[in-house]
Amino acid sequence: MGIASTPSALRVIIPARLASQRLPRKPLLMCAGKTLLQHVYEKAQALCPDSIVIATDHPEVIQVATQFGASTCLTSAAHTTGTDRAAEVCKKLAYSEEDIIIVLQADEPLMPLATLQVLSEYLQHHPEYVVATIGDELTSPQELFDPNIVKVVLDKAHCALYFSRAPIPWDRARFSSQKYLVDVNMTATGTMSGVGVQDISALRIAPGYLRHIGLYAYRAAFLQTYVDWPVAPLESLEYLEQLRILWHGVQLPVLQSPCSVPVGVDTPADFTKIEQLFASLS
Repeated sequence: MGIASTPSALRVIIPARLASQRLPRKPLLMCAGKTLLQHVYEKAQALCPDSIVIATDHPEVIQVATQFGASTCLTSAAHTTGTDRAAEVCKKLAYSEEDIIIVLQADEPLMPLATLQVLSEYLQHHPEYVVATIGDELTSPQELFDPNIVKVVLDKAHCALYFSRAPIPWDRARFSSQKYLVDVNMTATGTMSGVGVQDISALRIAPGYLRHIGLYAYRAAFLQTYVDWPVAPLESLEYLEQLRILWHGVQLPVLQSPCSVPVGVDTPADFTKIEQLFASLS
């Protein structure tokens, strides 16, 4: 797909749905006096104050977002990913094919501005790519074995080889001696339980592991290509929408975040951590 050389507009789309399985009504949870959604919106304002749209399938989200001054777009309830929802916004609002779309999830209330800036500038300077995302250093063995935290491995050009909820790459020398590591399960709250917890806590992992941050930059034209593709088999297995991109052979650069990215909110345990982080900042 050719990329025009004309200047492109920077836009932010925040997909927000209430029907999260692990943490229902997540965008509207209150934290430090505001909804998570408003915290995310204010992060986006620091990057791109003039073109932010909250994309949702629920009138209640639109009502709340309107109260704090956000633009909204009602999208289909049939969408299964934030990317699908963002693509509908681009089509409804007739964005230019060359526009750069930052898809910022509604569960990232502490996304650093520096991370948003690095990603937003990348496609401007690299016309050969149609999508990019962010990785952050992973040093905690608990996070490495947590299926709620997505891991990514890269090629020598810093493009993604694979994303997984499993601990990748598998360090055969270090992990094979840990008898119970693979027996650890996750409870509904996202905390570890069962045999092997002490083994994980004591484990020292090698440098170079990356946690994927669910933040994307797309060219608007590629978003339409993405939604025209069927769901990929690996995507269905892992429940990771970015695997559709790799399945179709598109290069996906993974940029190193310039600073540590706090945890997003996927589970009740994550929400508790976010509350504690906001409390420490006040």
